[in-house]
Amino acid sequence: MLWAAAAFSMWGLSVLFWPLVEPTGALEVLMHRIIWAFAFSALIMTVLRRWKQLRGLSLRAWLLIAAGSILNAGNWGLFIFSVLTDQVVAASMAYFLNPIASATLGAIVLRERLRVTQLLALIFGIAAVLVPGIAAGANFWLPLVMASCFGLYALVQRVVVLDPIPTLTGESAVLTPLAIVVLVIMQLTGTGTTFSFGPGHVVLLILGGAVTLAPLLAFGYAARRTPLTTMAVMQYIAPIIQFLVGVFIMHEPMALSRWIGFGLVLIAVATFTTGEFRRARSARREKSAQSEKAASPEHSHSSEAEVQPQTVSRATNAAQPDPE
Repeated sequence: MLWAAAAFSMWGLSVLFWPLVEPTGALEVLMHRIIWAFAFSALIMTVLRRWKQLRGLSLRAWLLIAAGSILNAGNWGLFIFSVLTDQVVAASMAYFLNPIASATLGAIVLRERLRVTQLLALIFGIAAVLVPGIAAGANFWLPLVMASCFGLYALVQRVVVLDPIPTLTGESAVLTPLAIVVLVIMQLTGTGTTFSFGPGHVVLLILGGAVTLAPLLAFGYAARRTPLTTMAVMQYIAPIIQFLVGVFIMHEPMALSRWIGFGLVLIAVATFTTGEFRRARSARREKSAQSEKAASPEHSHSSEAEVQPQTVSRATNAAQPDPE
């Protein structure tokens, strides 16, 4: 749980890091984030000797990794854009909606059953984005697109069975050549700012890779040891921190419509989380009941009674000569 709290806290506090790389634009920052995330993850893969997990992957697996890399880059890019354009609150709304979007896309694409609580959470979540967006004429598409990118990315991750570090390494490896080309073009055309503000600025851009990897490492460690229902609740640490930073540190304006939207998203989160806890509790009770039934003496005797006639019958049949 401490590793999970560390991961989500780092994701939440990362909104304080990206403004340090200004005036570099979101596209250039994203390209650096891809390149240096690959560099750091490749170093970790070498130290841990995990490259064999990427060797021998099928073409289908690499196509899925490439699709995941595009969706992940889209989510990264929009997050950086939201931070650099003073839309941290909008980004936090997207991360509040992420699990709801994942459940909805799972119902649409994988034909999973959408429970009543998930449907209600979806309705409240969409209203939470549309109400302040329409009232203030803001970009309500930003949290919707970010949540959709993450939901689709989560669907891809359900098909690609790899650990977090090999997955991130493969995803960043796919996009790194393109990122290098984009940075070279930006430098040659005079639109790049990588070397325009001294070595300290370059160091900050490189550290963006570490800022990307550190929470992923903590999350990967926690995901294997923490119950899913606990992780489902703890993931809201990140958007809560982002919301508080946006309101009280970056002083983003909060009109009445935005507070109404925030209230609606909290209702959506509470509805969704309550439904997930009830489902997990029902599953545990059902599993416990099955275990108790299997361990009960009556069930054991009945099982033996059922087995013995079959054994006798088989022995009798084996003793009888073949009619032919």
